Formats: sequence, C-alpha cells, structure tokens
Amino acid sequence: MTAPRVLQLINSCSECPKNRRASGGGRECEMVAQYIHDQHTVASFCPLPIYPSGTIAGLERTVRHIQSQSMTHLGELVLKHLLNRLKLTVHPKALAVDIPVRDTVAGKQYVTLHLDSIKNIDVRNELITFVDGGSEFALNLYPPDYYLKESVISNGEKVWRQVDLLVP
Repeated sequence: MTAPRVLQLINSCSECPKNRRASGGGRECEMVAQYIHDQHTVASFCPLPIYPSGTIAGLERTVRHIQSQSMTHLGELVLKHLLNRLKLTVHPKALAVDIPVRDTVAGKQYVTLHLDSIKNIDVRNELITFVDGGSEFALNLYPPDYYLKESVISNGEKVWRQVDLLVP
C-alpha cells in the first residue's frame, strides 16, 4: 500500500482530480502524462505531496504547548484580579490564593483556589468554577454580587449552597 497523499484526501488514483480519460480508453495522470495501471492505489510516479503526518503531529504539539502557556498566563491574571477584587494579599508568584469564608455547615475558614484547579472561566456569567478538597465551587467576582457557592448533592441531585465570603 502506498502512502496517502494531500492531507489523506487522496488514497488512490481513482480519487484524484488530475485523473483523466486517456485516448486508448484507460486513465492517465494529467500532471505527468503517464498511464495509470491500477486505479485502486496511488501510482509510484504520483507527483502529489505525501500526507505530512509528522509535520502535522509536530504542529499539534506546538499548539498544545502554546495553549498551556496561555492558560498559565490567563490563570495568573485571574488570580491577580481575584486578589485585587477581594483585597487579599498573596506573594506575587503564588499560584494559589486562600479565600476567607465563614461556613457554619462544613466548618471551613477558607477555600483555596489553585491555578490548576480552575475548571472553567465563564465570562458571560462572570463565574470561575474550581475544585478544592474534592468539592466544586463557583465564585463570582464582580460587585456588588460577590458570592461563593459550593456544589453539594441533595436527594441525588447537584445543588449549589451559598458560602459566606469574609471580604471587605
């Protein structure tokens, strides 16, 4: 079997748009004016570029690397914004922030937002969803409606329970 050509769209000469009827009733490649003996394979003389799987895989790795760097930068910006909004102080290089809370149900004094625990940043609804200690939280940072909610299971369904923020 020969290598696929042109982004794996052409797997045989019969699929190629450069395949044309020859004067003797057979088929020929109009790019190189050669007779095609087997329509069900790619001819050895095919001038089309081979599917560049190695190049594409390399580009995919590069894109993933750039995306991970962008997410790290975005996460740092989110934490800085969080610190400013809630008037908290943490070392500038920290990748986590402790959010003071008063939680009479669970007895928590703070919830920790780690950069790598952010599940979603919903710009439309102004929410950051993250995980701390196995619990999922939703944090709204925009005044005057600052709030923190914790996801809990009640009667087999996921519901959001309000947690009091201790912020100025």
